[in-house]
Amino acid sequence: MRNNRGLDEATLDRLEPLVPETVSRLRNSGGDPGNATQLLHRGIEEAVASGELSMTVVSPYGTEYELVNLPTEFREVELSVPEGRYHIGTIEGQVRAWLDDEATSIRELSFAIEGILEQQAAIEQYVSEHEREFETRLQSVESDVESVRAVAAQIDGQVGERARQLVLENRHAEFDGVTAITDGLSDAKRALHRCAFDGAMTRLGKQEAAVDGLLTAVDFLRSLMGGIEHGQTSVRLPGGKTEQLYAELEPLLEEQLDVELSVAGDSIVVEGGEADNDSDDGGQPSVEAAAGGTDSGPDHSVDTVAPASVADEILFILRELKNGASSGGTIEYQTEQLPDAIGRPDVLAALAAFCRRQSTVVSSVTVQEGAPPGFIEIEFVDGTGTAAGLESLTTAFVNRHGTHN
Repeated sequence: MRNNRGLDEATLDRLEPLVPETVSRLRNSGGDPGNATQLLHRGIEEAVASGELSMTVVSPYGTEYELVNLPTEFREVELSVPEGRYHIGTIEGQVRAWLDDEATSIRELSFAIEGILEQQAAIEQYVSEHEREFETRLQSVESDVESVRAVAAQIDGQVGERARQLVLENRHAEFDGVTAITDGLSDAKRALHRCAFDGAMTRLGKQEAAVDGLLTAVDFLRSLMGGIEHGQTSVRLPGGKTEQLYAELEPLLEEQLDVELSVAGDSIVVEGGEADNDSDDGGQPSVEAAAGGTDSGPDHSVDTVAPASVADEILFILRELKNGASSGGTIEYQTEQLPDAIGRPDVLAALAAFCRRQSTVVSSVTVQEGAPPGFIEIEFVDGTGTAAGLESLTTAFVNRHGTHN
């Protein structure tokens, strides 16, 4: 005979999260305990059959986590009633065994189910915390990968064709291209799904650094070509992937732009072409001229700082820009309105560099020569208003560089 011992309100409370409709029906209809216990058993059997007690978690990428690799406190369920420690992979079978065992009361079964559901929730929370951290950084890396593709697509001629082979198709001997980076991201996801969370973040961090170097390199190349075409005669050459990419492309750059290039110290020296035919200032064009009036080119006169080192200052400027946002897709701001500690040339240069790299949102950036005083202008891609564009820039910046505020 089925053991009906312990069928009370507390038992129903413990079972309600698993079989809410059955519990509600029993509370509303009353009835004898024997029939009520049978209804509860049937509801629990159906819940087990539908997987509601399954210890499984599926990631946003559609893959099930290998929860057996979790720490012991998560992969085993310790119950006081019925007493024992049970592996999460066997828990559904154990519940079926309790259902078949007439000596196990509905009260004891309710305690077991309560403990199982608590363990299920604890696992989901633990995995979710790691998953959110991973997903935020992955989205940032994937956005940078798309920016690399977008910027590389803007480089024309033989230089552009060869640059895309080197940067996108993984053909440079010195560094990984986009193909290798996307493979690395897949490897990071596999580590995530194995519940090797530290390893997943380490792998992701490696690809984050790799794509950051690629984006710096192609952004520099695009700006370099614009600067040369508008008469710039000297450009500071960053190291790392940027220097390696430039070295590979220097002969093609000379041929396509009809100039002679050489490296002196940490600068590229440009001779011939437009550089010998300009300008009233001895061949030193303004930042706007070097960028064709739309985009700040490489500028040896402004110290280069990493956006992360001036995160608070950049976020302050983005907030000021948002306060002045209007309809349309372009915003212009007079930099002399900024506090002296914020509106520094190096901060403006870092902001412009960051914005240029968000090529899915930003079409062009102009910083007036000598600003401040002078303007900064950001033009967003078609279909993106200034308010939405600035919000996207702020979110992207915080995701990548954080803030001290």
